[in-house]
Amino acid sequence: MIRTGYVHAIYEEICQSKMPANFFLCGWKNMIDEAKQRIQALGYDRKSIHQELYG
Repeated sequence: MIRTGYVHAIYEEICQSKMPANFFLCGWKNMIDEAKQRIQALGYDRKSIHQELYG
């Protein structure tokens, strides 16, 4: 399935089921910082978030 739109809204919708997950974030610092905050607010542990910064 191809999803388009604001990335934060898409993963928040997908993660409503609270299934175990690993998150791999790649992008600019502001986006990654926001994503990490939102993912943790959904109840996921920081250890499940992996990142690569660029730009």
